[in-house]
Amino acid sequence: MRRIAWLLALWVAAACDEPAPDAAEVQRRVDACCAAATARLEDYLGKKFKAKVPVAMKTREEANALLRDLMEREVPRDLVAAAQKIAERLRLVPPGYDLLAKQVEMLGKGVAGFYDPDGDCFYVVAGYGTSDPAEFQVTVAHELVHAYRDVDKDYWQRMLRLCRTNSDEMQALNFLVEGDATLLGYAIGYAPPGGDAGSVVESFSRVEHPEALVELALADPELAPFPLVLKEPLIAPYIEGQAFAGAIFRAGGKEALDKAFDRPPRSTEQALHPEKYLSKPDEPMVVEGGDPTAALGDGWRLGFTDVMGEFDLRVMFAERLGRSRARAAAAGWDGARYWFCEKEGAASFFGATTVWDAPEEAREFAQAWADWALARDGKEGEVGGHGGEWRVETADGLVVVRQGGSDVLIADGVPRDRVDAVLQAMAAARRVERRAE
Repeated sequence: MRRIAWLLALWVAAACDEPAPDAAEVQRRVDACCAAATARLEDYLGKKFKAKVPVAMKTREEANALLRDLMEREVPRDLVAAAQKIAERLRLVPPGYDLLAKQVEMLGKGVAGFYDPDGDCFYVVAGYGTSDPAEFQVTVAHELVHAYRDVDKDYWQRMLRLCRTNSDEMQALNFLVEGDATLLGYAIGYAPPGGDAGSVVESFSRVEHPEALVELALADPELAPFPLVLKEPLIAPYIEGQAFAGAIFRAGGKEALDKAFDRPPRSTEQALHPEKYLSKPDEPMVVEGGDPTAALGDGWRLGFTDVMGEFDLRVMFAERLGRSRARAAAAGWDGARYWFCEKEGAASFFGATTVWDAPEEAREFAQAWADWALARDGKEGEVGGHGGEWRVETADGLVVVRQGGSDVLIADGVPRDRVDAVLQAMAAARRVERRAE
């Protein structure tokens, strides 16, 4: 579902809270690391900074306050409210779970540094990496890469625009942004003294078994109290994003990485499967129209609509169906739009029109949604799958999943007397394949 927020940050699993040296020593170290990392970055990618990037060390408490302020400034409140309702409706979080507050709390436990594009400044958490200069240099380099790209690539404003129209594409861009910063941050931070980043970036471009690394990071005890819908969108852009950026680098070097910001991935499918971005891109199908609100009957209103991507589905299915099946069920995604509708009296409906690469992949997804709906409700019962249609009884009402060739329609919480009308409305949505740029 929609990302609650996005941060250009460096997350470090089990981040240490080492005692920080005195303020003068902190500033000296920050300045020295920033100067060294800036020199290496511009030696490798070319001159771009017109002035020194402001950088400061903050205590964890100060950093958390800055994070909270940044999120409150940048995250539209209506989107937060919609995300809250949808997450509760789909049982991704318990009722009353404050997503925004919990995300700030989660970030405060492990973010080692973050870049504020509005203020053109980045902050490093005091204590992180003080016993390991190379690790500290990686933190600084990661944030400097964000600042370097921000000079002329305008990715931050693109993210802000996309958050209202296509959160899947926004998340795909975030995979590029964080993957690029992670790849080059490692190369700059760990390059040997006197060496350049180019001499080691190739080795960091190859990420073996990124899925396993994501699972390992998610197992960090600091993240245990938080739901998957919050923590995986935080972790995956670094690890799987590094694999994506690495694939781009191996295909065309640093020039290809630079050009990727001018032609970023347009779906998380492309970011998760670099081969679908490189060479001949697998462009997403745009689903237009199909709003089922009127078909639901009197008293219903549209609360929110957005694109539901492959990464969303992976995260949504994982806790109840297992990570392996979640990835398999989301694979083959070609496009989707969802609608969240509400009615006075707390009734709600979640509908979606989804498009898949092949009928067999559509059927696998349809079966997974039906099984997931049954599992999330905790009720006993059977899932029927006759004639390409599955029906499941839940506490939120009837769930109907209907497959037709490579399309799957989801009517989750649909009134019994409106099933056909609602499915017909969503089936009428136009499918328009985006053209490669």
